[in-house]
Amino acid sequence: MASRPASLLRSLALARPGARPPAAAAGGTATASRIESAPVFEATIFAAIVAVFLAAILSAITLVSATPAAAIVVGQLDDFQDGTTQGWVDALGGAISPVPPVVIADSGPGGAGDFALRVMTTGSFIGAGSKLVINNVEPRWQGNYLAAGVDGLMVDVRNPGPTDLFLRVAIDGPAVGATGGRWVSPAVLIPAQSGWQTATLSLAPEDLLPGDFAATEAEATLANVAVLRLLHVSTASWVGDSGAAQMSIDDIEALPEPAAGTAVLVGSLLVGMLGAQRRRN
Repeated sequence: MASRPASLLRSLALARPGARPPAAAAGGTATASRIESAPVFEATIFAAIVAVFLAAILSAITLVSATPAAAIVVGQLDDFQDGTTQGWVDALGGAISPVPPVVIADSGPGGAGDFALRVMTTGSFIGAGSKLVINNVEPRWQGNYLAAGVDGLMVDVRNPGPTDLFLRVAIDGPAVGATGGRWVSPAVLIPAQSGWQTATLSLAPEDLLPGDFAATEAEATLANVAVLRLLHVSTASWVGDSGAAQMSIDDIEALPEPAAGTAVLVGSLLVGMLGAQRRRN
């Protein structure tokens, strides 16, 4: 259950306002200007709205149809409501943390009935579990992010710990050196002892930073993502910071490119304007 308003794709539902008769003049008869010009003006605006939305819908259909069903799509959401970690793990091979990620009931931003993922370190500066890192290699988070139109992640996060968190998303290809290397997003500061907030993490190619010295081309990795990672790290690095830290995570969602989201938003605003004018008339 999400605490934030539903995402742009899930929340901007549209309904054309119902027809209303033109307002009557003082003598009880509608004026010619409102009978003739207002409907024409409104019809023109509504036609423009329909055109914007058809373009946005066709674009979304094209993007989804070009992406395998098991691969990343705009709107992919992990909300942990099934009580599992949904494939988010602390280790990709090697030693497993003695305090692995775990789903806690009634701990999400929605309160009772809302599940969230708790991630914490051992407090040590070395060894398994010393870094605040989770990874996902499930097929639904893999694939061509560029073709799917995925431009970032939106995440609900809470930091109950004593350490400020620098939250980033990171990506890697199927094998070291096989694609463009490891890349990380700019950090979003999550202050210590803070409540739930929504963080937007960019996966736009121009925003990504090299995660290690082998990184060569962000677009190449985005076209073939095999590992998705969320981590706390103060500087741009694939490896997280060590030390005592913890966070709760909920509603991890794949965001669309700004152009697609803007088209939907603009159309929604136009519908609101049209409805307001109809009420005035």
